[in-house]
Amino acid sequence: MRWTGYALTGVFTLFMLFDIAIKLIRLPIVEQTMAQLGYPPGLGFPIGVAEAIFLILYLVPRTSMLGAVLFTATFGGAMVSHIRLNAPLFTHILFGAYLGLFLWGGLWLRDPMLRALLPWKSSMVRDGDLAAPSRWLYWACTLFFVGFIIADTIVKLIHWQVVEDIMAHLGFGPEIGVLISIMETIFLVLYLIPRTSVLGAVLFMGMLGGVVAGHVRVGDPLITHELAGVYLGIAMWLRLWLRDPLLRTLFPVRRMAA
Repeated sequence: MRWTGYALTGVFTLFMLFDIAIKLIRLPIVEQTMAQLGYPPGLGFPIGVAEAIFLILYLVPRTSMLGAVLFTATFGGAMVSHIRLNAPLFTHILFGAYLGLFLWGGLWLRDPMLRALLPWKSSMVRDGDLAAPSRWLYWACTLFFVGFIIADTIVKLIHWQVVEDIMAHLGFGPEIGVLISIMETIFLVLYLIPRTSVLGAVLFMGMLGGVVAGHVRVGDPLITHELAGVYLGIAMWLRLWLRDPLLRTLFPVRRMAA
């Protein structure tokens, strides 16, 4: 099992090194591809820098899960970019999912502690075990993230005009709102069930990466729009981190004792 994990990680690493290299040396094909996806010129290089940082985090054992989480958001952004163009499903849209399987599969097969978290787990600290400051922070994160997702799902399901306007602004048809709301509901249920909470968070990271990518593409304001997915992601992971001692041993930095 461990050697299979190393093989998956090796294949993933080789692909990402190639992808990073062509972005950092600014090959024309990168700019052409980014233009086809609707992104402003010059964005390929900073994406390459970000990917290089994420790859280093992923390959360093103490930060491997953090690197995987950040890569998941990146792949979610890539998938959303292809969905907007109605690109072929298996060769383009799902390519980010294939990379995610190699990314997480390699790590899961190599790390028994991660296998205790994904796809389901048994250890969970009850709310009563949290100290008062942590308990307040936990509920603040719950209100912000869970409350936002529930509200966002409801407005999509009832077809508010503002939702269709936002989808059109981001380059999507009105039907995508219902599909997103169904996915949000499934991911939220997984996230709120203690045994599958980390799986739900990982799936949400791909979606939040798509949110960030969509706003970056159209040049929306940085603080209020482009970083909205980042705020939600921080609250989502912090809520789990406060409650789950096993997650705290692995994320964002693995404890030496682990």
